[in-house]
Amino acid sequence: MNTSHRYRCVFYHTPKTAGRSITALPWWDSTSGHMPYPCERDPPAGYLRFAVVRNPWDRLVSAWAWMLRQQPGLCDRDFRRFVLTFSEWAHRDRLPFIRQTIYLADDWGRLIPDVLLRFEHLQEDVDLLCERLGIPLATVPHENRSDHPPYREMYDAETWAVVGRCYRADVDRLGYADGAH
Repeated sequence: MNTSHRYRCVFYHTPKTAGRSITALPWWDSTSGHMPYPCERDPPAGYLRFAVVRNPWDRLVSAWAWMLRQQPGLCDRDFRRFVLTFSEWAHRDRLPFIRQTIYLADDWGRLIPDVLLRFEHLQEDVDLLCERLGIPLATVPHENRSDHPPYREMYDAETWAVVGRCYRADVDRLGYADGAH
């Protein structure tokens, strides 16, 4: 579990949601990686629980680009073909493609984090978190960046719809209706 005892907070790090950037902040004092799957449900009492969430369409492009770089034989190099076959195996427990809500919700579907930071305006949200926790403000570094065109340019209507269906829980629960944010 990514726990900072100094600042009494727990960070739920899901794949491809700026987790390395958060843990690279100068005040962060935990060295854990991604949350176990499913995440630990019982952080220390009184600790603020937070996570970073990301637009599912953007997150999938980032995960695809990461897979091409890290494990090139595991996914199609053509993004459209990848998405059209993605729905066949998206339900499997395969990092980094697992729905964010799998990590962040309890057995009854309730979101566990007290605070959700948005990848789309991460610096502003981190600043608010720091103020709330009494932490000195710091610039969020951009770690583990993947190289790809803007995510909206990667989709056509069919592939957009496939991702919307595969990640329906994230779209609905995390407030990304029609790719908003």
